[in-house]
Amino acid sequence: MRRAAQALAARLAAASAKAAAPGAGICGQAASGRRGTGAAAAAAAAATVLAAGAQWGLAEAPHPAREQQPKAEQQQGQEGQQVDCANCPDVSLEDQPVAISNSATAQWRVFTDMGRELVQQGRHGEAERYFKKAVEMAREGFGEDDPHMASACNNLAEFYRIRRQYDAAEPLYRQALEVLTRAYGLHDARVAFALHNLGGFYLSQRKLEQAAECYEQALKMKLEVLGTGHSETSNSMYHLAEVRWQQGHHDAAVRLMEHSLEIMEAQGVGATPGCVRRRGRLAEMLLERDRVDDAEKLLRNILGYVESTQGLEHANYANAAENLAAAVQRKGRWDEARELMHKALETRSTHVGARHPVVAITLRKLAELELAAADAEEAVAAAAGNSSAAGAASAASSSSSSSKAGSKAGGKGSPAAAPQLSLRERERRQAVAIAEEALSIAQQAYGESLEWHRKQGQPESGGLLGWLRPKPTLAALRRPQRPDSAALEVGHCLHTLSHAHTAVAQPAAAATDLENGLKLLDDAFPEAAASRAARVVEPEEQRADHQEVSAPPPRGAAGGSSSSGSSGKDTEGGSGSEEADVNARAAANLAAAKSAKETARAQRVEQARKQLACAMLAELVVLAAGGQADLAAVQERWAQEGCAAS
Repeated sequence: MRRAAQALAARLAAASAKAAAPGAGICGQAASGRRGTGAAAAAAAAATVLAAGAQWGLAEAPHPAREQQPKAEQQQGQEGQQVDCANCPDVSLEDQPVAISNSATAQWRVFTDMGRELVQQGRHGEAERYFKKAVEMAREGFGEDDPHMASACNNLAEFYRIRRQYDAAEPLYRQALEVLTRAYGLHDARVAFALHNLGGFYLSQRKLEQAAECYEQALKMKLEVLGTGHSETSNSMYHLAEVRWQQGHHDAAVRLMEHSLEIMEAQGVGATPGCVRRRGRLAEMLLERDRVDDAEKLLRNILGYVESTQGLEHANYANAAENLAAAVQRKGRWDEARELMHKALETRSTHVGARHPVVAITLRKLAELELAAADAEEAVAAAAGNSSAAGAASAASSSSSSSKAGSKAGGKGSPAAAPQLSLRERERRQAVAIAEEALSIAQQAYGESLEWHRKQGQPESGGLLGWLRPKPTLAALRRPQRPDSAALEVGHCLHTLSHAHTAVAQPAAAATDLENGLKLLDDAFPEAAASRAARVVEPEEQRADHQEVSAPPPRGAAGGSSSSGSSGKDTEGGSGSEEADVNARAAANLAAAKSAKETARAQRVEQARKQLACAMLAELVVLAAGGQADLAAVQERWAQEGCAAS
């Protein structure tokens, strides 16, 4: 504790000396005239901190130097998760010339630095106190309308956004924006940065209209002040493109993303990880817009970058190869797509092990690739056979030409057709084997997830001699999937296996796969099964009210926010401790945010479950028409799921 106090005292003294140095003031005379006052204040501040046991520490506001020229490192830090990133840029503020130096200005600097360091260490409780003290010191040392106050408010708002304490974050974001607007007007880069941060705050809550408005204003200011070739302009374009895509304005989103990439490449940072991530996102958009050629160029660029910088055994190489295989497959280049998928499979197996759930996903995609290739080859052979048969009929008058045309016709007795049919048969049988292996891995992962969640909250066995047990393997240390996600993957594997069994003329096995998949969905999602059963016994006029009911929230989610909020109020009213009140409100806000996040996830999972169930039922209807399943039962389940409406 004594060492920490001494270190903090030294930091306070250095901060005060920096503020009191010549040239730090508005003019040289003002700064030099108060140098003695600053040194005395620094000594007093150091003594105060030592006496208090050094409970607080602090930081320095960011400089606007990064506004003047783009930096690759700065760009990389702004490219992560646009919703929940902990490295989102702060409002870039200049250290304003200050003619005075006192303990408040020195502590503002130190508290800000210490808060950021504690966030990086994961000590959020302590970091919050430092950020709050930084706001207090900025108000005391600089005043309410000083840009340093805006920087302090923005830092505290970013901290609350990371913790999903949105109610506490929004007024701080707006206060920072108002201070900067009063200080610099509506045509300044610092105001644009504040608007960008506010847009990211709204995007993290999926408030798309507010986020789009903030990003648009920020982009307009940056274009006016910084120009079209600045990295910050590119950054706002990128985030606005994400908002537009989520709003359904896909063409506008693609244009913005393309402009953002053009700016980065013109700056010479096209080979940075941040720019590579943007290429990948643009490729996803282009594939959804059926611009396969443009997407393929981007994906090849990404694969080359990963191969040259990270190697063939890196997990990112598997992702890049798999994505490129999907684009190549859509263009009908089956051999190349198959080669890329095998490379991705080999890399994943080496990186995470042969029985990892992600390997099951790659195997399932490889099986689907083999089936699609066999179907395409069969379609080409059929088209060639039809054209050859037409040529043979037109040349029937000549026995020699007729014989030649018959050899090209590809009939059942044609020796040339046998190798093609054998090749397609081998591809389909191989798809069956691959799908079965994927199903085996997915089922194992599902069992592990159920077992892991069953043991949650139970005391560990072993007692005092537990340390004698052998240490767990890497596979045991890996946290399993959530049971619902693992169950959906098993269902997808069964669906793919049914396709393979149908392709090799085994309709009974295909029907069994689909029935097992539907039974698995019923077992893994009992709420959906109970809701479907309830719709059967309800009166006809009430059934429509339940067609659009989404999955219920997880246990405790529906009442979690209200109960947490009431407990926060009770704490506020019954306890006189301000710290206890703040902690209670923070816990309530965090619980409400987690509850909302879980509810949104449950809705997405339910939508995926219903889509998979309807796809299985649609194929089961066809098989039931051939006598492989009970048609009446399938039709009843179809009506219960509401598949016709979807």
